[in-house]
Amino acid sequence: MTDTSNEFISAWMGSHQIIRAFVKGLIHDHHTAEDILQSTAIAANTHFHSSYDPKRPFTAWAIGIAKREIAMHYRKSKRNRLVFSNDALNLIAEAHVQVANDVPDRIAALGHCMSKLNERGKTIIDLRYKQDLAPREIADKIGATSNSVSTLLSRLRAKLQQCIEQQMSAWESRK
Repeated sequence: MTDTSNEFISAWMGSHQIIRAFVKGLIHDHHTAEDILQSTAIAANTHFHSSYDPKRPFTAWAIGIAKREIAMHYRKSKRNRLVFSNDALNLIAEAHVQVANDVPDRIAALGHCMSKLNERGKTIIDLRYKQDLAPREIADKIGATSNSVSTLLSRLRAKLQQCIEQQMSAWESRK
């Protein structure tokens, strides 16, 4: 592997989750989103050395490529009623780039907050987000109703969000 390939891989791995979140936020079909993410990676790798300016953030550049890939997808599937304008795509992309710097801190805060959950809460979060089970499937596994699992997931997400915000504020005040 060449140094140039390593540069791209390193940059891509550092931005991959933000680019994935951007694509999945706009493309709700999992398989289509993954196809677009893969197309974005291929296009970014192809054009990395010819058009990427290392003085600028890689994430913003790669999200620009993802926007083009999403726009191509929308043009190809005009039957989709939910089509974002270029202005809307630009605003969404800008928001993802702005939060990119907070992601490592938020992941650390999430880990801290997850450790505070009781075992049942950890199990339900694991089943939902690591194992990608629907509330109905979780209900079958834990012997509960689908509605109670949905309610519990909602409460757990709210609790985690509040804890993450508190943790981020605490860390920010120490800086």
